[in-house]
Amino acid sequence: MNASRADLVLSTHISLSDEQAMLLEAASSFCRERSPSLTVRSLMGGETGFDAAVWRDIVAMGWPGLAVPEALGGSGLPMACTAVIAEPMGRHLLATPFTSTQLFV
Repeated sequence: MNASRADLVLSTHISLSDEQAMLLEAASSFCRERSPSLTVRSLMGGETGFDAAVWRDIVAMGWPGLAVPEALGGSGLPMACTAVIAEPMGRHLLATPFTSTQLFV
């Protein structure tokens, strides 16, 4: 099976559903407001490494349970929705236990 180089190029276009676009906007706004550089730097030296109030707000929005099936108390959304939220968290260096929570889930 011979594939041309054109067949081996990965697409860089990502299409978001309306729901995913709304999640991205909400997550971007939240992270921009709640994770300025000075806050991130101060948290790095702290005991927990994250702001418990910010984490409580994230939990209240249901973000940790987005990809958890509804039968188990989650939102039952596809894993792509979790990725949509994780991207702005990384961009804004939002210090939370979100990644470890998702790995556990």
